[in-house]
Amino acid sequence: MKELSESQLISFRKEMIALHDEISSQLGQEDADYINMLSKVSRYLEITGRLLIHFSLDPVSWSLGVLNLSGHFILENMEIGHNVLHGQYDWMNDPKFDSKTYEWDNVISGDLWKKEHNGLHHAFTNIVGKDPDVNYGVFRMTDKVTWYPYHLFQPVGVLANFLAFEYSIALLSG
Repeated sequence: MKELSESQLISFRKEMIALHDEISSQLGQEDADYINMLSKVSRYLEITGRLLIHFSLDPVSWSLGVLNLSGHFILENMEIGHNVLHGQYDWMNDPKFDSKTYEWDNVISGDLWKKEHNGLHHAFTNIVGKDPDVNYGVFRMTDKVTWYPYHLFQPVGVLANFLAFEYSIALLSG
């Protein structure tokens, strides 16, 4: 990979600052409405999911409860929590979406997520040996990671990881 010169790095930095300023200037009510709507939908899915699971008398309503609760956790962890913990909504000055105090419904704490995900993964994206996502435990994500025979079983591991994703993240994060 070609290294950038000092002047290219300075130019790139200026472009990134300009892009940040442009995007920040566009933040407003539409963004606040979006995260508030997602939060309400997530809460609705959680409540209806738990009620359906608890009070269901048949497999169909129980399955709908599981789907609703799954939808809640997907929204809470991947769309709301992930972005809030990035500080994406700090500009709103809403304690509910403040990255410094936000705690999500996940087995990994918000503080540990910020350290591992924001501090390591985003600071060193795809850099072998620094980005924890490049070689997550038994998973080999690039040919730059040494191959071992156990990687032959990676497809089975991916399925198991899919079924217990948040627990595998917590296990590998510390």
